[in-house]
Amino acid sequence: METLDFQFPVDDLEPLRDIVGGARVVALGESSHHIREFYQVRHRILRFLVERCGFEVYALEAPFTQGQVLDGWVRGGPGTVEQVAADGIALSLGQCQEMHEALTWLRERNHTTAEPPLRCLGTDLPGAAASPLPALEEVADYVRWAAPKALAALEQALSVAQRFHDPVTFTALGRYQSLDPGEQDLLTSALSRLMGHLQRLALVQRAHGHGAEHDTAMWHLRGAWYLDQLHRANAQEGFESASTFRDV
Repeated sequence: METLDFQFPVDDLEPLRDIVGGARVVALGESSHHIREFYQVRHRILRFLVERCGFEVYALEAPFTQGQVLDGWVRGGPGTVEQVAADGIALSLGQCQEMHEALTWLRERNHTTAEPPLRCLGTDLPGAAASPLPALEEVADYVRWAAPKALAALEQALSVAQRFHDPVTFTALGRYQSLDPGEQDLLTSALSRLMGHLQRLALVQRAHGHGAEHDTAMWHLRGAWYLDQLHRANAQEGFESASTFRDV
């Protein structure tokens, strides 16, 4: 790599083509967050993968639920890049010039090319392990029209999640541990009942042409369920072990 300049042509990255080969997924890691040079290397490689290898999705460490604003923005949605990055990427990982530059490039490329639109998606749990509240709020409208019999379970889950929700991950983790064990069990029970109820509807919803909406709702809900398991494990095992639910 001859330069870290994001605007510089990507010819110097051509040796990566043989490494990528026919892969459909390329993982770009970093040994530490908030390091300027890691952002720069990753985003130059992102440009190469898009421009020279035909990749179409940038999946990053951001909450799947809140990260939807990123996808909408790079495809022409409203708002400023600063606000979208702050809202869609947790742990302040998006609040830097380098991330703003990459998101702006994705948006401008979508605006100027006739190719399939580039997507930008979060791969992390709701709130990056803060609380399941954003995911539950996201599925609420779907549950109301598709599974009204599951509303009681949804309301129970919401009531508990609201008690410990905080946008700061470790604040939410601490508040969860201060809940009464009965409240913790109520949240787990409600989420499991909600998951079971919606899962039964999968074939029916697909048969009626609502498969995409159902699958998306289930993805949000599954994130909430895994996040609840992370909170329970964190109370017993500590965050290093519990955070493997993010990997799952």
